[in-house]
Amino acid sequence: MGKATPRVRDLGHGDLPTFGVDEDLPERTWRSVLRQLVAAGPLVPDPEGCHVLQLGVGAGAVRKGEREVRLRRDATPTKAATKPRRAAADLSGAADAGPLFAGATPEPPPATLDSIAALDDEDLAAR
Repeated sequence: MGKATPRVRDLGHGDLPTFGVDEDLPERTWRSVLRQLVAAGPLVPDPEGCHVLQLGVGAGAVRKGEREVRLRRDATPTKAATKPRRAAADLSGAADAGPLFAGATPEPPPATLDSIAALDDEDLAAR
């Protein structure tokens, strides 16, 4: 994923000792690792939304080996996963079948401040 773009060269990122260490793994694998590190917390998205990841809480402990982050391997797509999907079911006549939840008990309306204020102690105890 580390590509020697003009911006990378201008910022000097290509001079970092870790630049290019990812050449042995496909980009898809690195994206999976980054997604999992974001989910675990050591990496966090830039709050300004600049497509940048920042070190999160606990990142130092992970780097020092004091905290372990277990990663999973993404499943390799199978032939079945790459087959074209079947066409969607024709639901054009579904409206004639009646409401989806016919016969279901309707939910009570949401409570409002007025309806809560109208409750007395007995009503509240019964709930």
